[in-house]
Amino acid sequence: MKNYKTFAKKACLSLALVTLSGSPAWAERLDPARSVVGEREDIVMSVYFPQPKTGDLYIAANVGGVFYFYNDRNEWVTSPVPHEYVENYTGTKRMVLGNTSGIGPGLYPIYQVIAYPGTTDIYDSRSWVGGFGGLGQTSFHVKLPAQITGDNNGDGWSDDDANRDGFHDDDSNRDGLHDDDSNRDGYHDDDSNRDGYHDDDSNRDGYHDDDSNRDGYHDDDSNRDGYHDDDSNRDGYHDDDSNRDGYHDDDFNRDGYPDKEDSSHND
Repeated sequence: MKNYKTFAKKACLSLALVTLSGSPAWAERLDPARSVVGEREDIVMSVYFPQPKTGDLYIAANVGGVFYFYNDRNEWVTSPVPHEYVENYTGTKRMVLGNTSGIGPGLYPIYQVIAYPGTTDIYDSRSWVGGFGGLGQTSFHVKLPAQITGDNNGDGWSDDDANRDGFHDDDSNRDGLHDDDSNRDGYHDDDSNRDGYHDDDSNRDGYHDDDSNRDGYHDDDSNRDGYHDDDSNRDGYHDDDSNRDGYHDDDFNRDGYPDKEDSSHND
């Protein structure tokens, strides 16, 4: 679709602005019933409208770089058409976006926006009620293994999705992938055995051993880019991790901190 890159860039910018501004009061919120769904399960989400809106409701899914729109006959089509026309929205609206039968395994980002009635260009954010902040987003992991989804307890959520919004806690750009997944294969860069855990996650709780506040980032990741501050080549390992086991060379008790820092960390 020729407008895909334009829409994707606007979507990313919109989400960045909403994050930086602390989510405006008029921004929609998409709440999945569960973000990890298996075979023959319904894909369900709720849209929360904090303030009344009137317009055309668009639902779009990004499938391999192509946007599909959920039309008024509950079909996914490539034509940019609304799901509902000229409706009034307030409170919470529950939606079933179909069943996973016949859908291939993958990560499916979902976008939602209310457009002014009769808009001719849904890719233009000026057509959105509320502008940039009027765009909602979530994502669904469909028929993927737990090593990728991070749902090791089978509750329908990634273990590192603390606010249950459909994104990993360390997914700052909300693309559905970990920030430290440079080759976009669904695994952390420092998951050498591809078991779904960081190499330095000794208790297998989904967090780094040196993530004391459990926000999805290393304690020494000051710019929250998914990498240690001392990971100059951005390979997912400390510069002083010569055997690439996820720990500093001088972290003999394997607590995620260099032994020289243990005294200050434990204070």
